Amino acid sequence: FTLTPKRTGFIRGYVEIENDAIEFDNKRYFTINVPANINIAMASKSEDDIRYLSLALKAGYFDDDQSLFTIKYLPAQKFSSLDLKNIQTLICSNISSLTQYDAERIANFVEQGGGLIIFPGDNTNLENLNQELLSPLGISRYTELPGPQAPNSNLTFGKIDSDHPIFNTIFEQTNHPKSRAIPNINSPTIFKIASQQSDKHAQTIIFTSDRKPFLSEYSFGNGKILLFSVAPILSWSDFPLKGIFAPIIYRSAMYVGSRVEKQRTYITGDQPIIKARTLSNQFTNLNTGRDRQFKIISPVGIEEIIQPVLQSTVNPMLVFTPPKLESQGIYEIRSGAAILTLFSVDIDPYESDTRTIAAEDIGKFFNRFGINEQMIHSIGAGDKLQSTILQTRFGIELWRFFIGMALLMALLEMLFARDSRKTSGESS
Repeated sequence: FTLTPKRTGFIRGYVEIENDAIEFDNKRYFTINVPANINIAMASKSEDDIRYLSLALKAGYFDDDQSLFTIKYLPAQKFSSLDLKNIQTLICSNISSLTQYDAERIANFVEQGGGLIIFPGDNTNLENLNQELLSPLGISRYTELPGPQAPNSNLTFGKIDSDHPIFNTIFEQTNHPKSRAIPNINSPTIFKIASQQSDKHAQTIIFTSDRKPFLSEYSFGNGKILLFSVAPILSWSDFPLKGIFAPIIYRSAMYVGSRVEKQRTYITGDQPIIKARTLSNQFTNLNTGRDRQFKIISPVGIEEIIQPVLQSTVNPMLVFTPPKLESQGIYEIRSGAAILTLFSVDIDPYESDTRTIAAEDIGKFFNRFGINEQMIHSIGAGDKLQSTILQTRFGIELWRFFIGMALLMALLEMLFARDSRKTSGESS
């Protein structure tokens, strides 16, 4: 099933099944973080390359001039001055060339969770783009760009992956559950397209009518990348004039930059390392953890002061080491009244396994907790529980053995004494 969040920020929840033989494990908790704002940076050779992109991204502005996106533009030649620390989505259109330093910054940005959207252009240096950026990111290389006098190809949209999140709720659903017909849309006419090598690691979202990739998705580290094969200008296609253009661009920027993250779930008894971002739209003044007091709140309401360590990376993080997690539910880490992060804790699924454990696995299980196998004693079906426990605590009682030895020695002494009397009588 699919659920759509109705608000931004941290959202907590759980999934529960009906009661069964073991009830304590019927509920599993989860938390997600939906950002309130996405910062977008657009870099291109000129503003004409991103004019239609900018209009599409501003289509979601409200009456009070607020939007999900905060957009910043800079010429490609000034890209080195762009601070990627507070950017969630980076759009590159018609970039003529990139330095190795800038390409490494982009790769690091994507690896740590940033979103990247790439458009080709008339001035794109394919050799530079392929070598410096696409290959390190594991993206299919552009093989050629159409020349200035390229003949009109008159391609249109072909197969579309309408199940992709970008198209969620855009197309009208068919009544037949098995129908996979191409959505009925006003397809653009494509005059020029940049060819790409086929790549099994790519998820092609839109094909052209001649089965070439129009829009493909890649993953790199924690980030997502969308690669277009057509420039967003009218000399390449009439895509910017079609009604589908604004939804695709808007959803693409939101998809790669949203970072709607399902927080990791831990197991009771864990002592994990929790990382939280120091800069976000919710915590604009949370630049360092040294002068602030943080506390962790357990699901049962127990509060403890916890001190983080500031980790210096491209996206600075606060690193927390909480005490051992003892309760099932959702834990909070707060700075004052503000929630810094949430994470869920569930019971180990192995505790719900009612199968009898094999004898050889018992030692392995207790070794995880530092207990030597020689300290483990098994009780058979006919053994007495109380006496076995006392024996393991205090050892074996030896007085019975000593009494038996004393009686044996007495008997031996009596035998020797009688034999000695017989011998002395015979000699006399």
